Amino acid sequence: MRGWLADALLGSAHLAPWCAFDLSAEALLAAARDEGVTVALLHRLGKHPCWPDLPQVLTTALARDAKQAVAWEMFSHAALHEVLDALAAAGIDCLLLKGTALAYLLYPVPHARPRGDVDLLVADRATAERALQQLAALGYERLLGMQGRYISHQFACTRRAGNHHVLMIDLHWGLSNSNFFAQRFSFSDLWSERRPVAALGPQAQALSARHALVHALFHRAWHLGEGDPDRLIWLYDIHLLCRSFDREHWRAFVDAVARRGLQPLCRAGLQDLQAVFATPIPPSVDAALAAAPPRGFLNQMHLLQPGKRRTLTDLLSLPSWRQRLGYLRETLFPDADYMRQRFGAHSRWQRSIAYLRRALNGLSK
Repeated sequence: MRGWLADALLGSAHLAPWCAFDLSAEALLAAARDEGVTVALLHRLGKHPCWPDLPQVLTTALARDAKQAVAWEMFSHAALHEVLDALAAAGIDCLLLKGTALAYLLYPVPHARPRGDVDLLVADRATAERALQQLAALGYERLLGMQGRYISHQFACTRRAGNHHVLMIDLHWGLSNSNFFAQRFSFSDLWSERRPVAALGPQAQALSARHALVHALFHRAWHLGEGDPDRLIWLYDIHLLCRSFDREHWRAFVDAVARRGLQPLCRAGLQDLQAVFATPIPPSVDAALAAAPPRGFLNQMHLLQPGKRRTLTDLLSLPSWRQRLGYLRETLFPDADYMRQRFGAHSRWQRSIAYLRRALNGLSK
C-alpha cells in the first residue's frame, strides 16, 4: 500500500491498478490517512486516468477529507494572520516551521499538507514568554508540559471553543527539543536567511530552503528515534523540497550540513527518500555527505533508534557537565505545576511521593 501511495503521489503514468494487490478500498483509505496524504492523494489522482476506475467509497471519502481540510485551512489562515500581526505589533520576530510553512511554499494548495498545530520559532525563552502573553490576550491558554532549560524548548498553547481545540500553537525557542540539534542553529542565523510566505501576509516569514531541508530531515529522524511510525507525509515534504532545489540550493545545503557536522544523519534521510520516491539527488551531494567526520562515542545515528543510546547521545551533546546535570534534574524532578496537573499531586506529601516514584522510574531507564 505504501508503495502504491508513493507512486500515486508522484503522478506515475504507470500506476498499477489498486485492485491488483488484493487491497480493499477501506484498507487503502486507512493507510492514506495514517500516512497523512489523503488530500495530496486526491489532488494527484483527480487528474489521473485511473480516477474513474477507483471505487466510489474511496473517492467519496477522499473528497470528504478534502472538504474538511479546506474548512480547517480557512479558519487557521485567519487565526494565524491574527497571531502574526499581534506578535509583529509587539516587536517579536518569528519564523514559521514545518507543516505550515511547507504547505504554503511547496504544495499546490495549502490544505493538501495536513497539520495539527502551527509551529513558530522565536529567538529565546524570554521572547517565547513575551509571545505567550500576546497570545493570551487573543484567548490562547498554555497547555500542560514539562518545562526547563534542557528538556524542552517550546511552549504549547491553544484557543478553545467549548471542549474543542480550535487552533494549537507551539512556540519554540530552539529548532528542536533535541539538544543535539537545537544548539547547532542560532535564531539570528536562521532569521538572516528567512524567506517570506506571501500568502500569509507581510509578517509571515519561514526558514530558507536549505535550512528547511535540514530541519525536515532531522524532524523525521527525531520522530523515528521516539518510536513513531515513519509517515509518508514527512518523506513527501522532503521530496518536494529536493525537487525545488537548483545547483546553488544544493551547494548551500551541503555547506549548512557540513558546518554543523550533520552529514551522516542527513545522508541517511536522503537515502530513505530515494528508496521510496526515487527522488534525484546530485551524486556530488551524496559524495559530500559521505565524506563525514569519523563517528566517535557521540554518534548522531543513535538518535534514529529508540533506547538508552539515543538519550545518552542527546544528554552528552550538551557542552558542560553542569548542563548535563541540569538535564537530569529537570527530567527526574519536573516543576511543581507539571506534577500538580499531571499526577494530581496538590499537597506537599503527594508531590513528594510523585517525585520519588518518577525519580525511581527515571533512574531505572
